[in-house]
Amino acid sequence: MTLEKQIKLAKANGTYERFYGELVEKKIREKYSVGEELAILRQRDTKQDEFNIYNNYVEFCKKEVKQVLEKYVG
Repeated sequence: MTLEKQIKLAKANGTYERFYGELVEKKIREKYSVGEELAILRQRDTKQDEFNIYNNYVEFCKKEVKQVLEKYVG
């Protein structure tokens, strides 16, 4: 199934937000495993630079996924 069809299906059945979240998570996993992400979050007060790099990447992923989805749904 194409991405466009998946987006339309998610919109139609009320799972668009969940679909968005799954795409963001998939993008995050390209760089961070679940274990790495949890370690960074656990140590955010002691390793602030590492946390900021992680957080900036997550925000980038969210923005990129949103742009892709908006291409198909406007």
